Amino acid sequence: MKRYTFFAFIDIAFDIDEINDELKQQLDVVAITYGMSVGEFAEQLRKDKEDEQELREAKIAEQEKAAMSVSEVIIQLCLKVFVGFVCKV
Repeated sequence: MKRYTFFAFIDIAFDIDEINDELKQQLDVVAITYGMSVGEFAEQLRKDKEDEQELREAKIAEQEKAAMSVSEVIIQLCLKVFVGFVCKV
């Protein structure tokens, strides 16, 4: 007889800074079950939130940098075309 194991994963999105103290205490109880200290789980969630924000900001900065590079290339090409046109006249 084959044995099947099913795992149910629930993905819940919430902001750790917006939950009340009672819910934070419930998180602590679950965290202790998994060997974490009191408050450690909430702190890790805060760090994750900060890391996510830093990644978001870095991505935006990279996109802005790429956009600037494209703009600079376009400007240089336009200048070359304009200078070439002026020199021919």
